Amino acid sequence: MYHGRISWGGSSWTWYSEKVLPGGGLNIPGRHVDEDGFVCDENGYICLAADGNYIAYGTVIDTPLGRPGKIYDCGCDYGTVDVYVSW
Repeated sequence: MYHGRISWGGSSWTWYSEKVLPGGGLNIPGRHVDEDGFVCDENGYICLAADGNYIAYGTVIDTPLGRPGKIYDCGCDYGTVDVYVSW
């Protein structure tokens, strides 16, 4: 995480703090922060954002973080995936 950006699986992975987009900013069922500081949904998927033409809303994907994530938002550059965190 201290790198700020990770290149993995053909994507550029960056961090997006929920302090910028707090609690109700996105419609994420069961939104919570897990023990690792990731914003997750009710199923434990890490909440992610990506350009809708790159990865469609609602898609579950593998992450470089050791567990899957789900796309809940757009607005990233094509080829970039934002990981929602609490820090």
